Amino acid sequence: MIMAGFQIGYNTCIVVRINTDFITNYIKRENNISLGDMVLYTLAKNLKNYPEFNSYFDGKTIFYPNINIGYSIKILEKPAKNVVIREADKKSLMEVSQEIKKLSFLYLRDQLTEEHTNEASVTLLNFSSFNAVSVYTPLYHQQSALFVIASEHNSNSFNLCLTFDVRVTDCQRALNLLNAVRENLEGKYPID
Repeated sequence: MIMAGFQIGYNTCIVVRINTDFITNYIKRENNISLGDMVLYTLAKNLKNYPEFNSYFDGKTIFYPNINIGYSIKILEKPAKNVVIREADKKSLMEVSQEIKKLSFLYLRDQLTEEHTNEASVTLLNFSSFNAVSVYTPLYHQQSALFVIASEHNSNSFNLCLTFDVRVTDCQRALNLLNAVRENLEGKYPID
């Protein structure tokens, strides 16, 4: 279900609601996996079929050769930091989860370097604990898409928000990508 759609400048935001029954059951079986891990993994696998969201506009669309997903980490009172899961589409769900945990550990110890935080081709923010139903945020420099995990509506759904640059694609492609991610996360067409 499309929740919202609006445009400011060249950016448009679309939001879909995702049922979490499949995710909840998966996390119960694999207790080292989180919602953020599953969304990042599923997004990375789907971006291969939607390369325009792994690009940026500079007079023309420039496509990135790798899917390097920036992921926001915030623990305790430390300021949020975006880390990069490089070649995320080539990793298993467990590898994505382990990479996020490793980078979170380095973040806690103030040991992140530029190698850990630079060169994201697309970004995923996890605001699920901040009680925001939907989030519309500006795009990062040299990115055409930014995804946000928003808060749960109830115990069995959350919103996935996509802000994208309309110069590289259109709403139909954005909805196709979001619906593909939704179907995977709801277990209709799981990615493994």
